[in-house]
Amino acid sequence: MRRKVQIGALGIAALAALMLLLTYGRATLTGAQGDELVLEAGSATITVDGDNSDWEGIDGLSVTLAQPNYTNYPDWDAPGPLDPVESVVKVATDANNIYVLLEVPDDYDFDGPVPPGNHDLSPALGVMFRIEQPAGPHMGAGPDDFEAPLGMVDIWHWELDCGAGVMSGTGVPGNGNDPDCNLDDEYATDPETREDDGKLGDNLSAQNSISGVWEHTARAQGTGAAGTWIFEFSRPLQTGDPQDAQFAAGATAYMALAYWDPDETAEGWTGTGHLQSADNGWIAVSLPGGLLHGDVDCDDDVDSVDALKVLRHVASLSVDLPLDCPQIGS
Repeated sequence: MRRKVQIGALGIAALAALMLLLTYGRATLTGAQGDELVLEAGSATITVDGDNSDWEGIDGLSVTLAQPNYTNYPDWDAPGPLDPVESVVKVATDANNIYVLLEVPDDYDFDGPVPPGNHDLSPALGVMFRIEQPAGPHMGAGPDDFEAPLGMVDIWHWELDCGAGVMSGTGVPGNGNDPDCNLDDEYATDPETREDDGKLGDNLSAQNSISGVWEHTARAQGTGAAGTWIFEFSRPLQTGDPQDAQFAAGATAYMALAYWDPDETAEGWTGTGHLQSADNGWIAVSLPGGLLHGDVDCDDDVDSVDALKVLRHVASLSVDLPLDCPQIGS
């Protein structure tokens, strides 16, 4: 038996929204929203293996990576000149983990494994999340003064000591160092104040629970071949480490990106020469929300859940549901 639904003007509008949602799929906020970069994360369990095929169907955000302007910092080492690049970043979560994919178009250069190789002649990467709300996207500093800390940030810092397809990250409890592959869990408050989690002995909960694998689309063609770097990461949503960002369903995470290009100088990349997203401000990453009490899931189809939310929340309708579609959530 079903309940009848009374539909007025608002109901008609909500039904129109429902039809659009079912026709075109879930709405997305990914892209530039005013002056802010916004990325809607997907719901998926990703296999971190350097193969980006399981990211198909998840929205990505194009992010320009460019060198900072160090005009006001004459005592900092001047970087070698590099042109900006257009990267693509994607984020997904499941019940336990957050996943990040970063794709950077650049030629293939890898001098490893280390030792005996030199990781300055291979790319390096930084994925950063805000821990403390005042923190700026320049490693905790703001755009007006790189030397003035505003708050703490969490950095997944990866210097490629291990080869393609090799799982990087993790380490012994008590610090953020990855002794094997150099995918370290770090924190910073400004560009000159950066450490592995727990290194100073003031964080007994420090750990490195990041996993990462890299690949390059032209690796088989050898050094200098044009292609795209693929960097995949995963980490538990919650770690209990106060020097980590903590993630929750339905929340917004604030992210920034950095890429070190080994072609920057003849000796490889420099500490100041990274291409980064911070000049664009934080990237606001909207994480998928959990089901609320009263939400309905008849067939594990997230679009039907979203459509019912439109009917219930936008127009305050009493939704007509089959008896075999139980209310779930908490």
